[in-house]
This record gives sequence, structure tokens and C-alpha cells, in this order.
Amino acid sequence: MDFGDKEIMTFYFKQYITEMIYDTQKAYELLDEEYRNKRFGNYEKFATYVKNNSEDIEKSLLLQYKIETFDEYKEYICKDTFGNCYIFKETKPMEYTVLLDQYTLDDKIFLKQYSQKEDKSKAQMNLEKFKQMLNRQDYTSAYNVLNKDFKAKYFSTENEFKNYILNNLFEYNSFTYTEIANGNKKYKITTRISDEKDNSKENVVKRFTVELLDDDKFSISFDI
Repeated sequence: MDFGDKEIMTFYFKQYITEMIYDTQKAYELLDEEYRNKRFGNYEKFATYVKNNSEDIEKSLLLQYKIETFDEYKEYICKDTFGNCYIFKETKPMEYTVLLDQYTLDDKIFLKQYSQKEDKSKAQMNLEKFKQMLNRQDYTSAYNVLNKDFKAKYFSTENEFKNYILNNLFEYNSFTYTEIANGNKKYKITTRISDEKDNSKENVVKRFTVELLDDDKFSISFDI
């Protein structure tokens, strides 16, 4: 990676943060079309997301990054102050589309890494996806990956699940895995959850069960 790449990536990140706050329509139009339709569906939903998170978006700083080059485009993968992901797919200089996570669409880099991992690591990678969903307030995607029986028992509606998360976890969650037990494609992962924004808050400990399904699919349940 040369310094030019880093400068470009930093520029894209700062530019997009500014557009989310001051030109939300343009920020919406810059989203990858397939991603935009699947993740948000319409401009109003995206605008509501930005409005609800405007204070944190304005404070967002680029903390981690990497660059991947493909035949038709280059990906600038950024993580911000709160661990949120921004992916810039550049087809030519100053022409790019944006994705705000690595789970809505099948991400080439994730799938390549996933295919090379043993099942234990796959379970952790899927739990990281679940954390991304929660931190992006994408309760629909998180609800959809819940184990069917678990969901029927505890959360008959998405709103019940959302309220549970809001009342029991944090706005931005950081996961630390302390113990992993294997049980025939089901991994029980004891997780210490801390507040990404406020380290003074007491940690929450939960045991998640991640079941590996076909391809890169999975289901999640956890101790209530």
C-alpha cells in the first residue's frame, strides 16, 4: 500500500461522512444499488438511520483500514471510531459506491477467509456479523438469523427482540470471546460484551450458540 492509496481512502471516508450529514440524498445514491435496495429499501429508511445517528457519524474517525484489489475494482475497507464498517468500491479514480457492512451482501473477502477457516473460527466470524447487525441497528437482519425455535419461544416479533437488545446491551457493542465449546456444528461461545462508547459501564456476559448451516449461513441463540 502506498501513501497515495491511504490519502484516497481517507478522502473518501471524510467525504462520505460529510455527505451523510449535509447531503443525505447524495449519500444514499452513492450506496451500492444492490446493497441499498436490500439493506434500506428506500431513502426514508436511510435518512432515518442517519438522523438517529447523526451525532456519532459527525464524531466518526477512520481508525482501521485495508485495501483489496480485484480485476474490476478496488475496495477500501474502513472501520471507524465505533467499529462500524465502510466499504468503498472504486471502479476508477473518484468514482465509487459504498457499503456500510460486510453481511448484507456476500462479501468476496469475507467468503474467501471464511472458506479457509475451521468451524470454530467460522462460528466466531458469524457472531461478529451478528454484532455488526446490532451496532448498525439493523434489527431486521439480526432477527432473521435467530434460531427458529429460540425466536418462537422468546421473541415472537421483531419489535420484542429490538426492545430486548435496547434494554440489555449497548448502543455500540464490543465482543470478547472467553470460552468456546463445540457440539456438532453448534458452538457455545461465552462472550464478554462491553460498551464501545463508555468503558466505565459494567460488562455484560452472555453465552451465544452459533449453529453453522449450509454455505456461509448460520443461526444464533443466546441465554436470556
